[in-house]
Amino acid sequence: MPHYQLRYRVQTCLRKEQNVSIASGAHTVRLLFAEREAVRGAGIIAELEIEAQNNREAQLVAAESAIPPVLDALSFSTGTPLLLESCETVLKNEARSELRKLIYVGKRSAPVSVELSDEDLVGASVLLTSPAEQEIALL
Repeated sequence: MPHYQLRYRVQTCLRKEQNVSIASGAHTVRLLFAEREAVRGAGIIAELEIEAQNNREAQLVAAESAIPPVLDALSFSTGTPLLLESCETVLKNEARSELRKLIYVGKRSAPVSVELSDEDLVGASVLLTSPAEQEIALL
């Protein structure tokens, strides 16, 4: 079964001079505090290795059962929020393979300007002043 090294962006204001490893169940999550400058914004990277059938399964385990308990434990022990934001990279390592595949998943920001019309403002006002529950059609 292939091994995957996953890196996730974590928003936090916690600081430490060196990287930290925290065991959680069958996984060890490395919080890369020492590499904070390499991360855009006020975050750090959480890194771990997972053995899984495929990339999707590896990301599912990381984002649902491996990293969140570590962030929750740190949040409760420090009183400081930590937010698991997004997957940055996935590095696949298969047995007997010299070639490794890296998938860059990081978020790219390309804001799009959307014009706010007078009709939109009227619609928002109607929703806010109407006593009955409103239903909004999904496009």
